Amino acid sequence: MVLNVNELANRHTNYLISQSNNSQYNYITQELQMEDLCSSCIWEQLKDKDFSDRAAELYITLYNLKASRTVLTYMRKWFNWCAAGNYDSISCLLQTIVEFLDHLYSQKMQFNTIVSYRSAISEIYIHVDGKSIGTYLIIVKVIKGLFNLNLPKQSSVEVVDILPTIRVLGIVKKIWHATWYTKF
Repeated sequence: MVLNVNELANRHTNYLISQSNNSQYNYITQELQMEDLCSSCIWEQLKDKDFSDRAAELYITLYNLKASRTVLTYMRKWFNWCAAGNYDSISCLLQTIVEFLDHLYSQKMQFNTIVSYRSAISEIYIHVDGKSIGTYLIIVKVIKGLFNLNLPKQSSVEVVDILPTIRVLGIVKKIWHATWYTKF
């Protein structure tokens, strides 16, 4: 028997509430709302691709089991940023996504973290012409630009000239051979 998404969410909610105290209730409610929002976004995308209800439920169940808290954190930050700017977080302009990535860069986030945010947004963003946001030329160029601006730091170790060491070792070898043969 395959449960629908709402039944799974209700069971999960009841379990978490029974395991928590009142001070944690708001946090748990927020987490479940975020999971439900992500699930509903993915549900819409699957239905647009003509997935059956049963296949969509199965996919969402597996997605919710595998979704890490990190991805949900990235999505929460995206949703909050969109809400503060009055943007639609599901089907906004690509320019809005570029502005969000720039906002992350201005907060001194690392390149890999910014790319993870882009991937999380890709999970819920409504695809236009069947394309993920990561394949749009403007997003690709912005990501490459962020990489170039945020290059890994070079090691501060100077290049060591090993020739003097080799010369000393050569002299030591000659001395060793000379002392070895003179002993006998």
